[in-house]
Amino acid sequence: MSIKRTQSRSTRQSSHAGSGSSIFGAGKPKEKEPVWQEDVADRPDDAFTAYSRAGRFASGELVSHPTFGKGLVVRIDGKKMEVLFSDSRRTLAIGG
Repeated sequence: MSIKRTQSRSTRQSSHAGSGSSIFGAGKPKEKEPVWQEDVADRPDDAFTAYSRAGRFASGELVSHPTFGKGLVVRIDGKKMEVLFSDSRRTLAIGG
């Protein structure tokens, strides 16, 4: 038993052909990975928001944690946020 195709396959090239980019991975260019020394270290103290579990934060916001120190919010995921501190990235609870 054989299966017959009712339409022939398209050999048309993508509109991206020849532009140096493929259709895979197209979209937003990757953002620069934050570096604590460049993005956080030299910022003035008044640029930081004190961390509170009940607080609301945004990606890119500077926070000050009583134990971990100064950090940069890298990502928000529901009731958690990933923060870049001088020693490592940590996941903190938010939205109490």
